[in-house]
Amino acid sequence: MKGLTRSGIFLLSVTALIAAYHFAAAGRQHAGTHVAAVPAGRWWPLPQNYGITSGFGEFRPYRFHFGVDFSTNGKLGLPVRVWREGEIFRLRVERRGYGNAVYIRHPDGMVTLYAHLDRFEDRMLGLQSRVNAIRQKTGLWYPGDIRLANLIPVKRGSVIGFSGESGAGPPHLHIEFRDGENRPVNPFRGVLHDIGDHQHPVIQGLIWIPADPGTVINGRPGPYRMPLNSPDEVVTLKNPVVLTGPVDLFVAAYDPTFRPYRRVPASIMMTLDGELVYRWEPKYVAFQDQPRAGFVYDFGRRGPKDWVIPIRMTRTASAPPGMVPKGMQGFLDPTPGLHRLRFVVRDYNGGSQTVELRLYRAVPPLFHVRTQGSSLTVQPEEASNPNPWWVEVRTPAGVWSRVNPDESGNVRIRWDPAECPSIRVVMLIYKTVEFRQALRPACGNPSEQLPIPTPFGLEVRGPDFDVLPCSEPDRCFRFIPYESVRSTGPFSTPGVTVIHLRRGERRTIRFGALEWLVPPDGLFGDITVYLHTVPPFKVPDGLVPVGEVYRIDSTGIPFAHPHRFRWRASSARNSRDPLGLFWYHPQKETWVFGGEFPDYPLQIVTYHPLWFMVARDHAPPVFTSPVRITWDPDREPLRIFYQEIGFGLRLDRIEAIWDGRKLIVPNEVDDDPDYPAIVYRPQTRPAKGDHRLTVVIEDWAGHRVRQTFTVRVTEPP
Repeated sequence: MKGLTRSGIFLLSVTALIAAYHFAAAGRQHAGTHVAAVPAGRWWPLPQNYGITSGFGEFRPYRFHFGVDFSTNGKLGLPVRVWREGEIFRLRVERRGYGNAVYIRHPDGMVTLYAHLDRFEDRMLGLQSRVNAIRQKTGLWYPGDIRLANLIPVKRGSVIGFSGESGAGPPHLHIEFRDGENRPVNPFRGVLHDIGDHQHPVIQGLIWIPADPGTVINGRPGPYRMPLNSPDEVVTLKNPVVLTGPVDLFVAAYDPTFRPYRRVPASIMMTLDGELVYRWEPKYVAFQDQPRAGFVYDFGRRGPKDWVIPIRMTRTASAPPGMVPKGMQGFLDPTPGLHRLRFVVRDYNGGSQTVELRLYRAVPPLFHVRTQGSSLTVQPEEASNPNPWWVEVRTPAGVWSRVNPDESGNVRIRWDPAECPSIRVVMLIYKTVEFRQALRPACGNPSEQLPIPTPFGLEVRGPDFDVLPCSEPDRCFRFIPYESVRSTGPFSTPGVTVIHLRRGERRTIRFGALEWLVPPDGLFGDITVYLHTVPPFKVPDGLVPVGEVYRIDSTGIPFAHPHRFRWRASSARNSRDPLGLFWYHPQKETWVFGGEFPDYPLQIVTYHPLWFMVARDHAPPVFTSPVRITWDPDREPLRIFYQEIGFGLRLDRIEAIWDGRKLIVPNEVDDDPDYPAIVYRPQTRPAKGDHRLTVVIEDWAGHRVRQTFTVRVTEPP
């Protein structure tokens, strides 16, 4: 070895590994159970049908899922067969993303992509040999995109590779069907048949979000989550939903299969009084429509943790037409009175579920409240108002007493000057649904006799009031003038900075140490965003926040192009104790590092507003695997699991020693953040018996951890 350069040694190592690469053959499989037969003559990419785990158009973090995921039941090495005849024109070998992938162009111009392969077919097509030659030439284990000068013809059912877990995700097979190279299409509409699905789809629930300070939903001023999840095919809700203003509406729905997978349905429709107002029906989506995913899914992810990602129904006119052929231009805001809503969700095998409900659009009542000394008069805006109403006063003993209007239609209340009563106005706006507005006089503090409109339509005249937008006067927010509430949202949160962004305008917004760079082409339209800070919350042990959480909320419309957020402070670059920018994942309820070391630890690029936190990482990574491990190399690679809650591991600092021999990174041992784990894929099968493995990992905060494991290799089959 004397005289060889470092790169030369690396190339020799690559050559040696390539020669032994076929150790990972079809025998490397998990034990599994056959779950569904594939009908004779029908194409299926794998020998068995273990189910389809994800469908076309499903939600992925701020994007669409462009293909279909086939379960391999955890197995590696299953033969993957071609949909129909064509020519292989492209291969891909990357650490993340698609991993090992094959691209085939078919005679009609369609392109199919087969991703996350364990390895390429070599005996008949020579694909793995081509990849090995490029690895040897470049010295790169992940050479990226490989365009073939000489196309390789394949027939229907030809084996092009073997299933694996390369790239992102656990073991599965991802296939995309594209009209050309840049427009993925839904294969369930003419290519694939959903074998074994005999369950109808399910609507988990509806989410109603107030779109105006005057909106109260079923007597509540905040978001209303309506769980459904009924096993029935037709669900008729007994109680109506009562609105006093416009709302944003989202639906959480999924299609269960014969295995516990919850896939996106084939279609979702909503009718209002018999008229179709919304239809989700994924057929195709171009790659350039990726930023419009926020017009289809709820990026705010307002549903409970056990719900699927909700689909947006309102303000969807700008959604990709191949996903949402019928969208709503604005909010749901029907005319006053009673209406009927119907939701119909269907799967690809003809199953469906229908949910019907009544919607009552109420008009918020308007009262005049006048005070004089220790007395108060409440008068409705219209004396002929047919809805029953009254005023409730809490006595010194804590008991609420009801005061009905007098013959003139008003309510007059007097109290002891030494007391300061709690008062609330109540109106029955629909059957058992009450509109409530709580008041607390500012006793003895005179002010100008000016009308002060409140968030929910109650006009106050006289001394200052604390107007509390809920039915519990002792557990409510303080009064905010109507115009302030309208412009600051969330509607009951004071101390909010309001930013109005216009399409085509380049902006740099500074909010404390946070800087927001808005590109000129970054918006689909004018939006309003609300910036405010809150104390750090749900911060795991080991992360040390610096300052408060920067909360940025918007009207829910996505960005047309990525926006850049960065934190600028004099102490930002401290190499001994660096800072990083984290964002809050609302569904996982955890903080995720969004920066990139070593160059951009305090910068995040995103298509949607987020909540940000700057923190130091004082939490070293921790190995979670036991120190004694039993391993069958014929079933799966060896995984050493770890936990890292901070900045992430440094890939250039991973070390592993097997029985005294240093393993090569990433060829033999590498990091797999999907688990997360350090993964060892040996060149040849280790001998039966006990072996010694030492693993060293280091995170970007400089925490270095070393652990030695005893690995017992089982006897070969």
